[in-house]
Amino acid sequence: YPDIIPESAGIKTRHISEVLAAALKSGKLKSKKGKAVKISYHDPCYLGRGMGIYDAPRQALKALGGVELVEMERNRENAFCCGARGVGNYFPDMDEWTARERLDEFEATGADLLITGCAYCKENFQKVLPEKEKNRIRDLTEFVNERTS
Repeated sequence: YPDIIPESAGIKTRHISEVLAAALKSGKLKSKKGKAVKISYHDPCYLGRGMGIYDAPRQALKALGGVELVEMERNRENAFCCGARGVGNYFPDMDEWTARERLDEFEATGADLLITGCAYCKENFQKVLPEKEKNRIRDLTEFVNERTS
């Protein structure tokens, strides 16, 4: 916002996935030896297609011990929307259908957990799952926190 706050001109902002990937790579954040888990990652619309951030979340996840990342059929630029923000506000039936479509794609990977870098995506996926399945959806920061010391 240099036009509004001139002092901000030299400030570089980063997404938390970029910070986590760098911290894990440098050793500032250390992975715990955890139980082996197979995960898949959902690319959020704004983070991926909006900001072009695809690698950092995957780098962070791959740096965690015992984690196997399995890609969904449609990923990165080709990932489907979760249906939450742009769709859900105006077309509630379509947001549930979209979330279910994406969850079907997740189930096809055989992964145990679905990780996403967006709280809206997490909320929308959990909304359509039965109560006992909701814990299979995690935010990237939650998952990294669980697997680091």
